[in-house]
Amino acid sequence: MAEAERLDAQAEAVWAAVRAGSAAALEYLQDVAGYSRVGYHGAIPRDPETGLPLTDHSTGRYVDAHEWIIASFDQHTSRAGDPQLHIHNAVLNRVKCPDGEWRTLDSRALFRAKDAAAAIGERVMEEQLTRDLGVQWATREDGRSREIVGISETAREVFSSRRWRSGPVLRSSPQRLRLSMGTRHRGGPCSIWRSS
Repeated sequence: MAEAERLDAQAEAVWAAVRAGSAAALEYLQDVAGYSRVGYHGAIPRDPETGLPLTDHSTGRYVDAHEWIIASFDQHTSRAGDPQLHIHNAVLNRVKCPDGEWRTLDSRALFRAKDAAAAIGERVMEEQLTRDLGVQWATREDGRSREIVGISETAREVFSSRRWRSGPVLRSSPQRLRLSMGTRHRGGPCSIWRSS
């Protein structure tokens, strides 16, 4: 019973770190990209006869839109079914501005800030996992992300469908080969393979 309680507490600490990272990313986005556009933001209008600009600037302006409505959903697996704790945050594309009007968010600002927000979220999660559970991190050999130190290659392969789907066919069991063929070729291999 004590072991089950310890594992439950550890699992909750992991989820708390994932949620803290998500909250930090959203806070950053609301701060740096929480704006809406009012007025005309397109090309500067020109006189139809002379072709000269009618003004030297667009007439639009940006207004604060930092109070977002967000629905967050905890997720336990990737699309491929691999274990992958993460959170989906659905942001309502309407926000009440200081003048009381509901407007859309400026999507260009969100797009520019999304990579920085993701980096902040990952860093906050990593730091909390290190502080609360003693987890250590290292950058992967390909440099694309970081992973927890001490998890064996064998353990990663067991829980990663990408590894065995793309691995050498000779190392695959017949069952894995059939599953892989079904994923890649809609319907799987011929009847000879299905019988094994």
